[in-house]
Amino acid sequence: MCVNSMSQSSFLESYPNAGGIRIENRDGVIWVSLTDIGRACGKFFWEWKELESTKKFLNSLGYDRGFKLFETKQGGETSKRGTWAIEEVAIEFANWCYPSLKDVAVAKAVAEIQNLLSDDNPRFAQGIF
Repeated sequence: MCVNSMSQSSFLESYPNAGGIRIENRDGVIWVSLTDIGRACGKFFWEWKELESTKKFLNSLGYDRGFKLFETKQGGETSKRGTWAIEEVAIEFANWCYPSLKDVAVAKAVAEIQNLLSDDNPRFAQGIF
């Protein structure tokens, strides 16, 4: 349960289609701001990362073999700051923050971004989302 009093419905109202969660396309890989997800429910990535179940999950994705699954950006452009992760990690983190949401907000946002990734979308060719 989140430490703040935000209800599930107000979370979805605040993030319709995850509009308040920053998402980037980096060379065809979807990266999602864990800072934005955690801020919505009052939890932190580092808390989740220390769980044994999380370590097993990350290692199943190759973290223990050096695959880059998440990163923290400090300084530079404000819109790029925070902790970011690939979509699979973001969905798992969102499930931990809001287990009853079953990755609704993040999954919708990822699906929308994937729709934008089609070659015939001029916004994708320009890198605009």
